[in-house]
Amino acid sequence: MTLHALVRRRRFAGFLLFAITGISAGPAAAESVVFDSGLVGVLGGQRARLNVVDVGSAVRAGTCVIQLSFLDDGGQEVAKSEMEVDPGRAASFQHAFERSGLPRAAFLIRGRVTKIGEPCADSELVTTLEVLDGNGKTQVLQSAGGGIRSGPVLATSAVFRAGTALVCFVANVNQSKTVVVDIEVVDGNGASALLVTQTIAPRAIGGAAHQPAGEVTGYCRFVLRTGNKEDVRASYCVEGETALDCVVTGDAR
Repeated sequence: MTLHALVRRRRFAGFLLFAITGISAGPAAAESVVFDSGLVGVLGGQRARLNVVDVGSAVRAGTCVIQLSFLDDGGQEVAKSEMEVDPGRAASFQHAFERSGLPRAAFLIRGRVTKIGEPCADSELVTTLEVLDGNGKTQVLQSAGGGIRSGPVLATSAVFRAGTALVCFVANVNQSKTVVVDIEVVDGNGASALLVTQTIAPRAIGGAAHQPAGEVTGYCRFVLRTGNKEDVRASYCVEGETALDCVVTGDAR
């Protein structure tokens, strides 16, 4: 091979290497935090769980990619998981907390949900954070915004219960639109004893029940994430000796 041919080959190889290394992988998918809870205490042996429901339209193009993570009180990531969720579906991620030598020591943690990409809107992801004991019973429950939720609110009057269940009902009276409602049982101290988020189809009924261990006072509160007050009718029932044998009832307003 002549010296001239060798030089030309080396120049071509250098150009090819430049072209390959200079190719861009394209911009990274946009990320946005759609849920940041307040700090909650978790004991060794307990578990924290993040639940996400996609309430978006079934005709939406693309699957929503989310990252569920737990952070300590210093903002350091403790555990995380990336997963996909489709309209009408839910995703959950839980992490067990244990500390060597201090099995009952408390952790201060918070939950975070990060949306990756653009197939779904932030408002289509409804999130709750739970702290579960060793038997899987929920000890703490927070919704989006650390329990502070915006939207039209309906509430019942407070009722006294002696170990009987309080059932909160909500009916969607709209003929064509689905509503998303937080259904909450609030105790006499203003704390949330039960909180669920339900997607209720047109002309359908949703509800949730809470049965305390002893004598308590509480009421039902309904927060509409989507829809208007005129779309729903809400009420409560204090059960008697049999399920849904209401001994006390009332409407929310």
